[in-house]
Amino acid sequence: MTSRLMALLLALTACASEPPIPVQLGALPDDLGALTAACDAEQNAELRILCDQEVAVRQARSGHAAQARARCNAVSSTMWSAECHFLTAEALAEHGSLDDALQACLAAPTFLVSCVEHVAMLQTVPHRPGTSAADVRRFTEQALTIARTRLGSLPPHQRDPLLAWLRLGRVQARVLGKGPPPAGLGDDRSDAATVERTVRALEVARGMKAGAPYATVRAAWSGTGSWPATTAPIEGCIPVAEPVDAALGRRTPVWGNSWRRVGRTTDEDADIALLVAMFWAGTTHLDHLQATVRRDTRPAVAWTAVHLARHLVAEADDNDLRDLLADAARHPDPGVRAYASRPLPAVNPLPRVCVGRVPGRDHTP
Repeated sequence: MTSRLMALLLALTACASEPPIPVQLGALPDDLGALTAACDAEQNAELRILCDQEVAVRQARSGHAAQARARCNAVSSTMWSAECHFLTAEALAEHGSLDDALQACLAAPTFLVSCVEHVAMLQTVPHRPGTSAADVRRFTEQALTIARTRLGSLPPHQRDPLLAWLRLGRVQARVLGKGPPPAGLGDDRSDAATVERTVRALEVARGMKAGAPYATVRAAWSGTGSWPATTAPIEGCIPVAEPVDAALGRRTPVWGNSWRRVGRTTDEDADIALLVAMFWAGTTHLDHLQATVRRDTRPAVAWTAVHLARHLVAEADDNDLRDLLADAARHPDPGVRAYASRPLPAVNPLPRVCVGRVPGRDHTP
């Protein structure tokens, strides 16, 4: 027992904002009662912490939130107790226990923001054929009612982004990977519809082949073209090196701790959502982004094209990228011109984070 846990201890490292990911404890007892008894008998304090953490996670996976919380609270180290609550929050989210998951996050203040973001993206629900746009909205609002209660004591600058992430995760859980979304999803100007447009765009983009013309993608989005049905894993990459700052105006979460700008109209916002979604799915290309910069006078759309191009091109001195930036430097909007004039970093393409999820599976690889 001690040697197995020592190997686990060596595999873990602490992090200031997000706990380490535990290795699988396949060599430990599969039976929860046997594992609990073995942990209770462990005399080494550090090994006992790690063993208790595994017990708590397994309890959470079974939906036993109170038992998991008690096990984490008993951990003597403040940092390791917080990590224990973080990991049980993830397990509870996968189990479908959002309220319990948020309670666990609040018990891990060191990791609170990362914890809620993970909970948001790990929410799972069974597929229900015939789901309507109203069903999605109602399902999402039920979760936000819980979240507003649990997170109500947080200051607005911290609470509001977390609520936005929870809304996105809730819509994704109901829509992404389920085929054509319900009619009317994301058609109005509410904050809820803005998030729904993001998910609708992700779903249409992931079924497209690389290099698909934007007109084809837009037609599928609008319902005038065939929907690109796919059973492929839900996975993609998002730009992270130059985040979409709130100072640029309204923004909305996309995937994996990334944001996009929000358009002034539903059509403009759909174009932004589709640009980002095609980048996420790996189906965009520089020619399309350059055409957008040249022809689209809408500031948020052109800015998004520049933003994505800077993360897409493999070499900082690529002629095509220089041409795109030269076009952007002549754009009528001063914000687009200013972004185009920013020097490219020495490392290019800019760093991206790639995350995935398999339909029907309750974890992110």
